[in-house]
Amino acid sequence: MHEDYKDKKIRLDDYGDGSGPKSSRWKFYSVFLVIISATIALYVVVNQYGLSGAERNTINSIDNQQVADVYGGKTPLETLQMHIDAIQKGDYELASRYFDPGDQGQEFKLLAEATAGEIANYLSLLKSLDGLNGVYSSDGKTYSIIINEKASVKFIAYSSGVWKIKS
Repeated sequence: MHEDYKDKKIRLDDYGDGSGPKSSRWKFYSVFLVIISATIALYVVVNQYGLSGAERNTINSIDNQQVADVYGGKTPLETLQMHIDAIQKGDYELASRYFDPGDQGQEFKLLAEATAGEIANYLSLLKSLDGLNGVYSSDGKTYSIIINEKASVKFIAYSSGVWKIKS
């Protein structure tokens, strides 16, 4: 019972040399699985270990404050005009609310302790800003009006859609 092996076609990939279609598919699936696993691992590391719990809570708290904050205009100049109007009415608490929350206390104190002459000078300066051209940042989240080489007024866009004055 001697078989003639010359007549049989032998496929080398059946014997594991790595050159046939079964081997190519196996390599593709292996590489694909490694890429997916690495992506998932990176996502977990960045989201779980990139920021501490306190840092994530702080960021969430700031975001929630910004969403809830409704004091400000839909544009930087509208916020400026609302601030001017509140000062002219003598409502310094409202005027200070158009500032970033970290600056509101200081702004209220400055306005409340200012003399009538200082308020008049401040209003004159603020009104002159309306005619100056400002510049938006590349991401559109800040707007700056340059008064002179040493002074400028900066506005910040909040996630609630209002603009705040940043001193």
